Amino acid sequence: MAEQPMDMRDERSTRSLTIRDFVHVLFRHKWKMLFFFTSVVCLVAAVTILSPKIYRSDAKLLLKIGRESVSLDPTASTGPVMHVTQSRLSEINSEIEILRGRDLIEQVVDSIGCDQLMMQSEAAGGNSSLKQQIKSFLRGPKNILKKLLVVEPLSEREQVLLKVYGNLYVGSDKDSNVIKISYTAKNPEMAQRVVSELIDLSLEKHIAAHRTPGSYAFFVEQTEHLKKKLKTSEEQLKALKNKVGITSVEQQQKNLLDRISLLEEEKDATESALASSTAKVKSLEEAIAQIPQTTVLEETTGYPSSGADAMREELFRLQIQEQKLLKSFSEDSRSIESIRKEIARAEELLKQEQDRTQVTKGLSRSHEELSLALMTEKANRLALQEKLNSLDQQLQAAQQRLAPMNEAAMEMAALMRDIRMQEANLLKYSENLEQARIDNAMENQRISNISVVQEATLPIKSIRPRKLLNLGLGLFLGAFGALLLAVVSELMDHTVKTPQDIEEKLHLPTLGYIPRFHSFHLNGKTNGTAKADSSRGLSARKRNKGLSLAGRSIHSPNNYMEIKERLFQSLNGSAANGYVIGVTSYNRREGVSTVTANLAKAIGNRYPGKVLVIDANTLNPSLHRILGVGLTPGLDDVVKTCSAKDALRQAHNLRLIPAGDEPHCLVDDLIWERFKKLLTESKKRYDFTIIDIPALKQEALASQITTACDGVIMVIEAERLRWEAAQDWCKQLANRNVKTIGAVLNKRRFYIPKWIYNSL
Repeated sequence: MAEQPMDMRDERSTRSLTIRDFVHVLFRHKWKMLFFFTSVVCLVAAVTILSPKIYRSDAKLLLKIGRESVSLDPTASTGPVMHVTQSRLSEINSEIEILRGRDLIEQVVDSIGCDQLMMQSEAAGGNSSLKQQIKSFLRGPKNILKKLLVVEPLSEREQVLLKVYGNLYVGSDKDSNVIKISYTAKNPEMAQRVVSELIDLSLEKHIAAHRTPGSYAFFVEQTEHLKKKLKTSEEQLKALKNKVGITSVEQQQKNLLDRISLLEEEKDATESALASSTAKVKSLEEAIAQIPQTTVLEETTGYPSSGADAMREELFRLQIQEQKLLKSFSEDSRSIESIRKEIARAEELLKQEQDRTQVTKGLSRSHEELSLALMTEKANRLALQEKLNSLDQQLQAAQQRLAPMNEAAMEMAALMRDIRMQEANLLKYSENLEQARIDNAMENQRISNISVVQEATLPIKSIRPRKLLNLGLGLFLGAFGALLLAVVSELMDHTVKTPQDIEEKLHLPTLGYIPRFHSFHLNGKTNGTAKADSSRGLSARKRNKGLSLAGRSIHSPNNYMEIKERLFQSLNGSAANGYVIGVTSYNRREGVSTVTANLAKAIGNRYPGKVLVIDANTLNPSLHRILGVGLTPGLDDVVKTCSAKDALRQAHNLRLIPAGDEPHCLVDDLIWERFKKLLTESKKRYDFTIIDIPALKQEALASQITTACDGVIMVIEAERLRWEAAQDWCKQLANRNVKTIGAVLNKRRFYIPKWIYNSL
């Protein structure tokens, strides 16, 4: 695949899923998707081809709801004579249950024969040896499960019953009286025969299910018994009415109750009037006792005086004038004050006149009137008392007449109730008698409310397998399943795949990524299909050619120039007096040596002769092969003699100390101190010291070497290391106070073709 542009800003800023991400998932898992799609389509095609043909026979029954379709008189036009006691849906469901009953299915199987059903099924399966082999292969596990009693063994009859029951369909459409029956089989004649047998047996079953043996004789007997009982009750009611002498007990009882009610109301009114009269008599007696028999008839005060009369007239006139003035003037006006002064003088003069009184006495008229009223009220009280006594006698007589009438009414009500119940029962039994008579006649003539509107058909064309439909479903399931497989595989893949994963999961800055390229010339163009480490098998003569051959194993410089720039940005000037950078990874073969060599070359272009590369991966050294120098003398000689002059190798603009021949040269504590001293001296002479450190997982010494570095660069091979494991070793380095400068994503794969990538 072509390399996409190295745009780190897009990957860091973009967090939402895009179409490009989805297309990336599809191209990344394209082989899985292709395999799944091909497998599903081939499997569906094979199943479709190997599946036997299935035929279906159909039939239809018309259910005439209830017995209303059969009348006593076929010529009558008065409508149905029988009442439907159940709904349409319930009766249709009842018939469907009868058709699907186990006993009816057993009768069909017994009528046709288990052998016939099994033989027709096997004969329809064909003589294909491949089909027989597949069937025998599938029977093997089933027989083993039966022997282990995991699957309960069934007899041949039970197997046939289950098969017939599973292939049979009985149902009806909504708001329809038609019952549909269909049966599927591998043989068309057998499908038709099963449906025909089912219909014939179901008609007999239907008549037998709706038949009630002995019902006609039972209803005849009960009807005659009820007629006799009703006649006896009617005779008893007639005798009771003659005995009481009342035709209608209820009416007479009602009249008597109304009279008692009127008498009680009149009695209550009389008692109230009597109480009122008694209270009035008592009040009159008390009033007469307080009034004397004589009283003053006339009393004259003073003699006639014309002056006083004139003064009164003048006073009245002044008062009238005052009222008139008040209508025109206010209270504090002079006219009002003047008239009020005259009124005051007139009143004063009038009071000065002496009063003269003359009294005349006689019999009191009030006393006489009260005495007369008292006599009248006493007479009224006596009359009310007599009336009350008469009402009590009449009420007692009416109540005495009510008791025998109530008894007679209760007896008549009981008899009437019995008569009504017997009439209702007689009517019910008469209707049932008529229904039983009709059922008996229909049974004798084998009349049913089910009619066959479509006989069992002989299928001509198979209904299964549907090749085009199966093929379409296979294509759909294959495509959908392939997409789902790609998405699930992507979600379950926890490996580090992109720089964005490094920043989000490991919280490390991404210095850059190295695409999964073929090898390059120095000018950046591809050269064949050799990998980055293809120069390892070259002869010593070719390795000694140095730079001209080493360029074949160095990746495109553009990627490492970008990594170098990001590295300098991360250091932020901290490497002014020399800086030791360790390059390591979690697993082996993640490209640490290749990244170290190419990164050192990129830094060496900026600082010629000021970059030292140390191959500390003594167990698996490879820097000498990549840069085209010898393996010895190397690091093991340097830490022993404390002199790096003999081990230094010139590789273009770099200085290299190879690993040497001794794999465990840094194990001893003394040698480790010499190694640290070597790093101290290199920091004085070189601007950058880059160490190729072994993988952290394979060698415990790698973690110790990282503590001697000023900063560590992590190399992560894309789609290999799980980010959970990467998180663990990041925490371990942090616990050792190791500064992690950043991470380089190596061998990143770009699955989308460049022309598709640019169009998205």
